[in-house]
Amino acid sequence: MANEDYIQAAIASRLLPDRLSDKERDHGHVESYIVARNFVLYQWLKQPDRILTWEGISKDKKTNDFIDQHNVSLEVIELAFQFCHRYRFINYGIL
Repeated sequence: MANEDYIQAAIASRLLPDRLSDKERDHGHVESYIVARNFVLYQWLKQPDRILTWEGISKDKKTNDFIDQHNVSLEVIELAFQFCHRYRFINYGIL
């Protein structure tokens, strides 16, 4: 995936693609977190009719490729997933 896809995923989710939101900043996340957050958003926006789970992301080969490409840890991706899920940037509108 091109970085442009991740940027568009953040914009589509009403988040700035290159900055932390106030809620994220309040949780003490670091700047590298933004890349992980945009990756999570992109994974959900690819198939918004399916629930995105942490188990699904953590075991996906695309996640391992992303970690290698962007030097982001699985723990940071998990923090991003938890934030996006908690504040309903992913998995909304699914019955």
